[in-house]
Amino acid sequence: MKKSTIIILSIVAVIILAIAIPILINPLRGSGEQIKTRILRQIPIGTSMENVEQIVEANRRWDLQRISHYSSFPGDRIGMNVGGEYEMQVFLGMIFFHQVDVFFGFDETGYLVDVRVRKVLAI
Repeated sequence: MKKSTIIILSIVAVIILAIAIPILINPLRGSGEQIKTRILRQIPIGTSMENVEQIVEANRRWDLQRISHYSSFPGDRIGMNVGGEYEMQVFLGMIFFHQVDVFFGFDETGYLVDVRVRKVLAI
């Protein structure tokens, strides 16, 4: 092979790796259940709402979308039927044209009782 061909192939290989590695290690690549398992390792059931907010704010890739109190907004469920008295929606990111959100459900005393993950096509 010519030296120029080897250089071009090396550059192409580096570009492919630079694109593929972030995709392959992205935690949002997994199923909703896999994402939920990772979230629960970070934020276990029983965590206070204040602590969840702190964790969300500390993760610069996540974005707190909204918090709903069901008795204040009757019928104002976001759509995941998460258990609890309060619901918090957090945007986790995008992967392969899919938006990934997590919904946290809190009891009347403000402690985490339920977690749901939603991956939707966002075209």
